[in-house]
Amino acid sequence: MHISRISPLNLILVGLLAAIGCQDGDRTERLGRLLPASVVRQPPFEFTGKFVAIYSGDSFEVLDSGGNVHSIRLIGVDCPEPNQEKFREARRLVEQAIRGIELHISIIKRDEYMIDHCEVTAGETNVGLSLVRCGLAWYNGDQFAGCEAYAAAQAEAKKETIEIWSQNNPIPPWESYNKYVQQKQDKAADGMKKSGK
Repeated sequence: MHISRISPLNLILVGLLAAIGCQDGDRTERLGRLLPASVVRQPPFEFTGKFVAIYSGDSFEVLDSGGNVHSIRLIGVDCPEPNQEKFREARRLVEQAIRGIELHISIIKRDEYMIDHCEVTAGETNVGLSLVRCGLAWYNGDQFAGCEAYAAAQAEAKKETIEIWSQNNPIPPWESYNKYVQQKQDKAADGMKKSGK
C-alpha cells in the first residue's frame, strides 16, 4: 500500500498554483495531480481510517482507505503537554481507544499546517468528548456543532475533581506551552547577551 505524505515541495506548488490564479475547477484538477485527494478536498468531510501513530492525547495520525496519512487533532480538546501531569494518562487512554479499530473521522476544519481538526469516533465512543469527561483534557472553547457537550463534560469533571481537576490550580496546556516558549526565548536572549552579540 502506498502512503502519501505532503512534502514541502507540494505545498510550494500549491502556493504557486494559487498565485497564478487558476480557476477553481482548473486548480482542483492540477492540485489533484500533485497532492493526495484528501488534502485537496476541503473540510468539512468524513472518512473511515485506522490508527497509525500517536503524539499526544489530542493528536495522532490516521491512514485512510486510499493510503493517505492524515495528521489529526481532536477538535474542542487540549490535553496536557509532555511536561505536565496526566500527559501519559491522556495519551494512553486515546491509544487504547483507537488502536486496532476502524475510526470514523469527521474533519471540521484544516489549519495552516495542514492538520485536520476532527471529531473522531471509535465504535460508539467520541474520543475527544471521552477525554474531557474523564478529566484528561480541557475543553478549549472551539465552536462547532455539539461543542456544548464538551463544556458540560468539563463542568462535570471539575465538579467531581477527577484527574487534572484534582490538582490545585491546574494549568491549561496552552498556558504551559506559552510559558515554555517564553522560557526558551529568554534563555536564547540571555545567551546572546553573554556572548556579546
